[in-house]
Amino acid sequence: MAGVQDAHGSVGYATPAATPLVTVAIPVYRRFEFLPGALASVEAQDYGPIELLVSTRPDDVERVRGLVEAHYSRPARVVGWGGAAPSSTGIACSTARPAATSHCCATTTR
Repeated sequence: MAGVQDAHGSVGYATPAATPLVTVAIPVYRRFEFLPGALASVEAQDYGPIELLVSTRPDDVERVRGLVEAHYSRPARVVGWGGAAPSSTGIACSTARPAATSHCCATTTR
């Protein structure tokens, strides 16, 4: 079977109908130094149709947008979360059909 190239230039081996859009939501709250690594991880995926949403505080939207533009070559949206938590904003802004969500928290002690 020949590979199918998507709009981002990724090549997959399934028909477009069999590869649903997947939304990756990255909430950012003041720990900007971790964003380039998270973006690199998403960009390294070989799955075709990925919608990237990065949510952050409204005051940090421009800073985060600059980091996304510098470290991610595919289309992405940066949104300010308003009154909702950043992870909830990512879910609310997704255009993919909901299937499952995952929530992971990391705690650092000093």
